[in-house]
Amino acid sequence: REEAIRTGRYVPVKSKARIERQPSIPCKHIPAGDEPICITHIQNNAFSQMFQRILQYNEKLKTEPTLEKTLKVLHIKNVHIMDEHEIELLRGLTRILTEHAQDFNKAEFDPPMLDLVPLLLAWPLDKVYPVIDLTRALILHQSAANYYFNKSNGNRANLFTILLGTIQVPDLSFNNRQLAIKFVINLFRQPCLSPLLVSHSHAVISVLINCIDQLNYNEDQNFKVMTLITQVFINYASLWKAGPSVRAHDHKNTLTKIIKALITILQSKHPESIIFNTLVALGTIIEKDGRIIITSDHIEPFTRNNNNNSQRIRECAHHIIQCINAPILEIPL
Repeated sequence: REEAIRTGRYVPVKSKARIERQPSIPCKHIPAGDEPICITHIQNNAFSQMFQRILQYNEKLKTEPTLEKTLKVLHIKNVHIMDEHEIELLRGLTRILTEHAQDFNKAEFDPPMLDLVPLLLAWPLDKVYPVIDLTRALILHQSAANYYFNKSNGNRANLFTILLGTIQVPDLSFNNRQLAIKFVINLFRQPCLSPLLVSHSHAVISVLINCIDQLNYNEDQNFKVMTLITQVFINYASLWKAGPSVRAHDHKNTLTKIIKALITILQSKHPESIIFNTLVALGTIIEKDGRIIITSDHIEPFTRNNNNNSQRIRECAHHIIQCINAPILEIPL
């Protein structure tokens, strides 16, 4: 029991009631819930560069059709090489992305344009990164998200499965890994994708925690990947905070896993922004949910007024301790 409380645990509710904490003073850094906090954007002048790079790799694949590092999740036997018609489809897709780089609700894409993307995502890993970059921008657009979400209901491969598989590839390049995580971050912008994110929450959290354990890039690249991972944690915490309707059947196991991961991050040496993101995610998760038990021992060091703790870190830490000590109410459903 002591170990469970020390590392963080989730207390199941036997009665049909909602167990909430009631902190008296809100924290400006903690999101209200059910909103995407972290989104990754792309400058509109980048799409022409992506198009040109994809064309270059398409030409190389005509003479170097290797499948050695191709993603296996699609079980494709041959690398797809675009013909002239498909190149024009890609050109049209990047033109629409450029025209609507700041407006994600009005762009409309022809289905053949969107069908082309999963085929290109099955390219060898040393050539696929501009396609991943294109995809994480594409999913910000409502019409594209709706289309791919509908596709994922069938047996056809979907972008989520492909790119979650990409993150798991051993010795994955820094560019591929960070872009695939950015894609996951951008999924949270679309309300229609909330069921998909929730149903796969345990898998996503598990993949990201494994990714943390395997980071072996240089210091700056590790920092960038860790920043993105903690942003995914924040987005999930905000999504869960909306209530029981956005919780998967294995929510208890997922919460236990993410809380332990967040505490582990706090116990390690990380830059200020990563500690801040971690505290925001943890604070968002426990702010109202009275079933989560952690001790203030993990948080108290961050309340101290010293050179290692910025003001926003101290504010988050104080709020989390306030939540830990707040009265717990059982609210009948």
